[in-house]
Amino acid sequence: MLVNLEGLKKPEEQRAELKKSIYRAKGQIEKQTENLKELFGLIKKRPDLPIVAMVDSEIVADDGCCYWMGSWGSCLIDKYIVHEDYGVIFYEEGKPDTVDIFEKYFDYAECGIDEELPDEEALPLMRAKVDSLDWKEAIIVYIQVPDAEIC
Repeated sequence: MLVNLEGLKKPEEQRAELKKSIYRAKGQIEKQTENLKELFGLIKKRPDLPIVAMVDSEIVADDGCCYWMGSWGSCLIDKYIVHEDYGVIFYEEGKPDTVDIFEKYFDYAECGIDEELPDEEALPLMRAKVDSLDWKEAIIVYIQVPDAEIC
């Protein structure tokens, strides 16, 4: 039986690769630890809020599996609403895209807003309508694509 030894790496090359791999894994663990500390801090601050996971679309690429692997990303407290046609819309930490959200839910004419109304008057009316929607507050946790070392 012949064994091809050409493709084998030297011990020092193997050690160098292992060191790089350990260093990358350590960085990933540190980042995940930071993200989890942030999440636990928000839970402690607002235990009354539900936790909502927002999963990166690259993770859920098909429907062939029951579960998908992801890693802990950032988190924050925010408000959201689920629109029938547009999916999840975020309040963006008190700075919503008022015009965009307004246009998804309301009709300008029905709200007394027309082209003649200056922006300085229209925007507060639009913001009031957007704020009147049934926003839900939650701890939003972003689940992101895992690093290659984890997979």
